[in-house]
Amino acid sequence: MTLVDQKIKADILMRIRRDSRINDTMIEVEVKNGLVQLGGVVSSYTKKLAVQIKAKQTRGVISVDNQLEVFYPHAYGNPPSEEIQKTAEAILSANSDIDETNIDIAIDAGIVTLKGSVKFFWQLHRVEEMIANIIGVVNLKNELAVVPSEKINNEIIAAQIMEELADSEIIDQSQILVEVEDGTVILSGTVKTYAAKKEAFEAVVHKPGVKHLTNNIAIAIEK
Repeated sequence: MTLVDQKIKADILMRIRRDSRINDTMIEVEVKNGLVQLGGVVSSYTKKLAVQIKAKQTRGVISVDNQLEVFYPHAYGNPPSEEIQKTAEAILSANSDIDETNIDIAIDAGIVTLKGSVKFFWQLHRVEEMIANIIGVVNLKNELAVVPSEKINNEIIAAQIMEELADSEIIDQSQILVEVEDGTVILSGTVKTYAAKKEAFEAVVHKPGVKHLTNNIAIAIEK
């Protein structure tokens, strides 16, 4: 492992240890040329996602392969699939921003698969966030499709995204390329930090007409 990779690993572990939600004693971090692999065990799916975010936020990280396994404490046990499904359905039904009538939930050994459709791209991610917090969930496959209630011109979608990027204080708009085809947005270019890459994502996620996002923005590594 190079000195640069050693520093990245140390920084990731430090970020994890500073987060009181996460017990890092069972977490393994490997780094090779900025490519990070996470291994070991955490006690909930939300912690698995939290560790992944901490790694992505670390300077020098190019990509993160999250191989963490989820094992819930014995006090909770692993609820049966039927119980997890009832909880998931109740959560979606109670959320007035989501129309759950077109969403199907399948659960097998704690692995949740979401199928069906939502009207807006942000709803796809909101559903995933809500289900991820349920005790017993060990992994989540989001196969929801975005089916907008109205068709919006690709040029309008691109213009709205570019306008928001231009307002950002941490993104150089001239370094970002926005392409839109049939509601699918492709972002490419470079930014300096993970926060900037996330802000570019946020510039897309709430735009009406967006069906899918491919975020190819790279984080420039300082030499």
